[in-house]
Amino acid sequence: MKTGLYFHNENNDRKLAYDLEKDEVKSLSADYYDPTLPTLIFIHGWQSGSMKEGYTPSFDNPDDILGDINYAKILKNPNSTVYGTDYTDIPTRSKKQPTDNSISYGTDIYTYRNHTNKSRQSWNIAVFDWVEYADESEVKDAEAKMWTTLGPQGIRKRKSDGSYTTDTELKALGIGVGQACARSIDKFMKSNFSGGDFRIAGHSLGGQMSTLVGKYLLDWNSVVPTRIELLDPFWSQWSKDYLNGDWVGERSRWYAQELYARKYVALTHYRSSLVTGTPFVGDANDEINDTAILVNLASWWTADQTKKHTYVEDWYFSTFANGQTVECKVNWWGRRRSTGYHVPSGAAPTGRILEMMRQNYRWTQVEGRREKNSSSHWFQRKNGRSGT
Repeated sequence: MKTGLYFHNENNDRKLAYDLEKDEVKSLSADYYDPTLPTLIFIHGWQSGSMKEGYTPSFDNPDDILGDINYAKILKNPNSTVYGTDYTDIPTRSKKQPTDNSISYGTDIYTYRNHTNKSRQSWNIAVFDWVEYADESEVKDAEAKMWTTLGPQGIRKRKSDGSYTTDTELKALGIGVGQACARSIDKFMKSNFSGGDFRIAGHSLGGQMSTLVGKYLLDWNSVVPTRIELLDPFWSQWSKDYLNGDWVGERSRWYAQELYARKYVALTHYRSSLVTGTPFVGDANDEINDTAILVNLASWWTADQTKKHTYVEDWYFSTFANGQTVECKVNWWGRRRSTGYHVPSGAAPTGRILEMMRQNYRWTQVEGRREKNSSSHWFQRKNGRSGT
């Protein structure tokens, strides 16, 4: 396994785009990368024990939460299979949608659920694979490697037998994992991309890294993402010596603010679990919602916080197939009515995200809370940018 940026074809085969150690840009065929198409890069999070297990991150569904779904095929070849429901008309009031598992919450839904807005666009899709560096028993040790070579465990990496080595390519280069990711994108895409929409989606620690990567690309005058998706992002608490006493959450929100101020980079924050805000471990970093849009997923189908934390990946990628989820308001007698707009998701256009960033709202799931499939999900628009 080699740390780097890997582009995938629709069968989830992958090819390295840039060799960090050799400073070599690879040539990829069009089934892996077409510079005229929009591009989505996914950054995974902490991977304790994954090297010994032989785990390789991909766009296949490894956690079996939504079943055996190949998201690579959905994203690369969106017309190959119909997922979810396509409405050719807008349902009338007589076609009300069901509430959570037929449980009444005093709701009466009087509007449409329109899932014709699926992603019909083919995407370039890539994973920045840093499993060998992310495999630490302590999340804070993996976190430090994103920022520096001088963290508690240096810039060591784990081998497949479970042992560690300090003889690493990033140590030789003198860069942390975040800079390595940014360098890979810069080298491969800076003069080789005209696809318009460029997204970086990061899960858990990967969400934190996505803001750091965006900041590097911005400072280098490189190809800057049009949108950053924070998928239940994790920031540890307390100040860091390797950041001159700053908290990692502080740095992330400063970078988010700068990315929006200078390049109008759209930012979304999908919160799906309590993992990221656990006392004495995670920093909820609510201040980042002054810039990013907050979307609260409910996930009543499980009480397992680890599953809730992982589920947001499946939810995000499945929305490309299922279409945009519905925004609603709840009136004083408990009825939910669609506003006619949609909430952030993979299927939502970036222009809509930027529009929402200028509003003083957050979005919280109120329908389909016992359903894993995003096609049944409605989100209430609430006043204020943080909270449940």
